[in-house]
Order: sequence, then C-alpha cells, then structure tokens
Amino acid sequence: MDAAVELAEKFSAELILVHVITLASQRTTNMQRRQANAHEAMTRLIREVAPSQIKCRFQVIGDMLLGLAEEEAADLIVLASHGQSGWGRIFFGSMAESVVRLSVCAVLTVKRPTQI
Repeated sequence: MDAAVELAEKFSAELILVHVITLASQRTTNMQRRQANAHEAMTRLIREVAPSQIKCRFQVIGDMLLGLAEEEAADLIVLASHGQSGWGRIFFGSMAESVVRLSVCAVLTVKRPTQI
C-alpha cells in the first residue's frame, strides 16, 4: 500500500483501491457479508494510510479487475501477490499472473510481507 500511496503523491494521481471477492469465496460465504466487511476494511484503510491530499476511493468487485482497469482508463495496476507456489498455485491459480499477462496497462506486483 505504501508504494501505491507514494506513486499517487508523486504523480498527483487518483488512487482507486479495489477489493476483489473471488468466485471461490462467493460460493462459500455470504456475499452480502463479504461485501460489507470489505467496505468497512477499505474505509478504515483509506483513513489510516492515504493522506488527505490524495484523491482516493475504493470499489468492491468480483473477478473483474481488468474490466475495471479498462473502464477507469488506469495507467497502472498495483497489486499484492500472495506468493503461492506448488500445488496451491496450480489449484487456486494466480490472479497476479493473469493480471500481468492480460492487462492493457502497466502492472506492479508487490510481494506481501511474510508473517512470522
């Protein structure tokens, strides 16, 4: 998140934070509850991390990140990678990899810090 905020500040850009609710999680949980939780989390995140001088908003979407990037005429997509490998990556796929391959704009992937 810090990298995205720094880029937005440097280039006076609008920052659109996106929470993607994957199809797999849509099937296994209450979709309305997931959306409400995502809205709460994104609102807190913007308050805590984004300086007031940055134009910042968020959206909660399904698996339509690339469509949103085209619709918004995004110049850059910044996303965190879970860093899955082996069977986990084969079974669940890699959203970051597909975004990098299919995006019409630049993509910056940021490795999520490891938890100890």
